Amino acid sequence: HEVALMSQTNMYRPGIDVTQAELIPHLNWRRQERTELVGPWKSKVYDMLHVMVSVKSRRVP
Repeated sequence: HEVALMSQTNMYRPGIDVTQAELIPHLNWRRQERTELVGPWKSKVYDMLHVMVSVKSRRVP
């Protein structure tokens, strides 16, 4: 499942929803330095959550 999701996220890269999903964690990083110490994996989790939501909204007409 994870591999398929990764391929889907790559395809949706140019999408606006994906860019927004990537901007959210970056803003949190700059606002709080502690999140950077926590690790980049957390940002990936946020990315996956937002991307999944955008993909679901796009798939459903």
